[in-house]
Amino acid sequence: MQAKIYQFPSPDDLCFVQVVIQTFLFSQTGISRRLMIRTIQKVLDRYRISRLTFPNFIVEISKGKSVIIFARRVIQGGQCPNCSEPIYPQNSAVRIMSIKEEKARHTVTYGCKCGTIFGKQEPI
Repeated sequence: MQAKIYQFPSPDDLCFVQVVIQTFLFSQTGISRRLMIRTIQKVLDRYRISRLTFPNFIVEISKGKSVIIFARRVIQGGQCPNCSEPIYPQNSAVRIMSIKEEKARHTVTYGCKCGTIFGKQEPI
């Protein structure tokens, strides 16, 4: 019996995933969000993996093929840790990337137009 060997994502594919995420954060349009999600799905499917880990965030695909982005850095305040953009105003440059629901509180992953991805624990 021979072992099945899978490729690891190429540096170009890893860079491409980061670029589509940064493009979405900068433009914050529906089209760029759909492109980001489709690109992440294609890269993960190509290598038959469900998770990619980057220095500031983790990208996962659920069994239902939904893309989830989790921040690796959790903040305490209400502002982007890079540019100090407030999180909560309606016209903010900060967008919700994903929400991890937990019993006592939820961890929300935010992405800012400046390119920073961060998390914050929010009470229920």
